[in-house]
Amino acid sequence: MDAVEVILLVINIILLLALLAQTRKKRVKKTVIMREGEFTEGALERAQISIEELFSQAREKGCFNLGDVDTAVLEESGKISFLLKPTCRRLTPKDFNFAPVRDGIPRVIVKNGEIIEEELEKAEIKREEIMTVLLSRGRRLENILLATVTESGRIDVFEKNPVDSGE
Repeated sequence: MDAVEVILLVINIILLLALLAQTRKKRVKKTVIMREGEFTEGALERAQISIEELFSQAREKGCFNLGDVDTAVLEESGKISFLLKPTCRRLTPKDFNFAPVRDGIPRVIVKNGEIIEEELEKAEIKREEIMTVLLSRGRRLENILLATVTESGRIDVFEKNPVDSGE
């Protein structure tokens, strides 16, 4: 490659990057696409968003029905934020004026059928207590892949998959 070809290649790359930046600039302005469940007039055209892209981004956020959307906003990042209608949002404890107990980070107290004594001690649980829990749930220690306890005392137990345990 001679010097002229290299210069032309560099110029083409610079022009392409400038064109991409210009296209991106057109899309970075925040735009309200839907308000109160209705499309804002001309918003899709102004935002340069196709219906297919709108559906795709809605599905990525777990919304498979645009009829459930109250507000949709094209953010400066190019992503679309969706606010569901009040009747379509998931209920939270706050909706019931309820504050759940904080679970905290769980400790692994059983791993591959073996009790981890140090973790039991840190969680302030006695070996007999975990054995009683397993027995009450109809589980045997040797069949436990993983058992954890949260700071609030919730114990979750996961059995080995029969294929993994050789059964």
